Amino acid sequence: MLRIRAIFFVFVLISSNFVNGDPEVPCYFIFGDSLSDAGNNNALNTMAKANYSPYGVDFPGRVPTGRFTNGRTIADFITQFLGFEEFIQPYSAQIGQDALRGVNYASGASGILPETGSNLALYDSGARKIAVFGLARIGCTPAEKARFNSTNCVDEINKAVELFNTKLVSVVDDFNSKLPEAKFTFINLFAMQSSTSFPFGFIMDSYCCKLRSDFMCEPLSPPCRSRLLHGYMDGFHPSEFVNQVAATIAYNDPFLFVHPMSIRQLI
Repeated sequence: MLRIRAIFFVFVLISSNFVNGDPEVPCYFIFGDSLSDAGNNNALNTMAKANYSPYGVDFPGRVPTGRFTNGRTIADFITQFLGFEEFIQPYSAQIGQDALRGVNYASGASGILPETGSNLALYDSGARKIAVFGLARIGCTPAEKARFNSTNCVDEINKAVELFNTKLVSVVDDFNSKLPEAKFTFINLFAMQSSTSFPFGFIMDSYCCKLRSDFMCEPLSPPCRSRLLHGYMDGFHPSEFVNQVAATIAYNDPFLFVHPMSIRQLI
C-alpha cells in the first residue's frame, strides 16, 4: 500500500481591512505541518522537532526556533509581505494580546486524517480570505527517493499527489460558490516546483545537512556552505531559498500557479 510520509495541508487565513502604514491585514492565522511549524513541537514528546542546530542557521539571530529549515518558512515570508513587523508566534508561546494579530497553529507531523489533524470550522470562526497550499512533489524529496531506492522522482507518489490536488481545487471552487462573502484560493506548489527556473548551479534534489535514519538533520552537524544552491535542508523540508521563491510566487503571481487568484489579489 502506498504511504505518503510528508503530507502537508497549509491554510493561511487572512482577514481584510487595509490601513496605510499598518499590515495589509489585521490578522493572519496559519495551519499546517512541519513546513509551517514555528516551534509548536518544541515541548511535545515527539521526534518531529527541529529546535536544534543546524536548523535555523540562517534565521534572524542564527538560532534554531523549531522551524524545519535553515531559515524562514513560506508562512514567514508571507508574514513579511503582508507588512507585519514580527513573525506570527506559535500557539505554544505565551503570546497574550498578540494572538489578536494571528497565531501559528502548524505542528510537525500533523495531517488531514482524524488521527493527526483537527476539524477546524474556519468559516464559522469568521475567516473570509483563505489561501490553501496544495501538496508539492513529495515523490521528489530526497527521503522518498532514498526510501524507494531510486535516483528519479517516485511517480507513484507524485500521481497520488496530483490526484489529491485536483480534488482540493474542486473543494476550493465549491467553497467559493457556496460560502457567502468568503474567498478561497489554491496555491499550486506542485506546478510551481515543476516549472520554476532556479539559478545556475542550483540542485533541487540536494539536501544540506548530515541525515539521521528518519531523514532529519543529525543534531549539531555542520550545514552545507552553499545553502542557496540546495533545494532541501534535510530529506523532506525545503531550504529557505526555495521557501522564499514559493512565497513570492504565491503572493504575486496573477494566474499561473494560483487558482483563482494570488494572495495579493485575495487581499
